[in-house]
Amino acid sequence: MVLKPAVDFDMIPDTKLATNPFPVREIINQCYEAGAKAVSIFDQTNNASTKCYKNSGIERIAKDTTGRVLPFKNELFNSEVKSGKPKIF
Repeated sequence: MVLKPAVDFDMIPDTKLATNPFPVREIINQCYEAGAKAVSIFDQTNNASTKCYKNSGIERIAKDTTGRVLPFKNELFNSEVKSGKPKIF
């Protein structure tokens, strides 16, 4: 399971520019109760991802609930993909 809270900027939750970590903790716990084997937290941050996760409180919540934080690595997630005609479903 992957959760994507808003941790775009190196801000504390009180600024309203970062997701409050306490609802994230509850969501992680509910994921495990529903049978998730692992819960990861991911966001493409505008500032250094390690600082964003730490200062928002998301990193601490992840560690407390045995979730894990996936730092964004631009080269892993943004690569050019060649495709044929789009499929219409």
